[in-house]
Amino acid sequence: MSNSGTAPTPTPPPIPVRFADILFVADVPDSAGGNPKTRRVVILTPNDALAAGFPIVAAPVTTRIPPSRPTTTSSSPSRTRRGPGTPLPA
Repeated sequence: MSNSGTAPTPTPPPIPVRFADILFVADVPDSAGGNPKTRRVVILTPNDALAAGFPIVAAPVTTRIPPSRPTTTSSSPSRTRRGPGTPLPA
């Protein structure tokens, strides 16, 4: 079969990469070295090194934020276990 009459899809121009850019990169492993998938990475190579043709160094960015304790917490006084607080004899 031929695709007569249809133009090929043009290739988009390359995106310039700069220091501190966050990009989606395919096949990035998780922190355990497995489960490769598309993940966010931040570019760590300085701009002058990128312009000179040095390799791109990037670090993956996590999207899981550990739960934090609320800032409104306070400790309550502890109470010794002496039984019910009634004036009746035990």
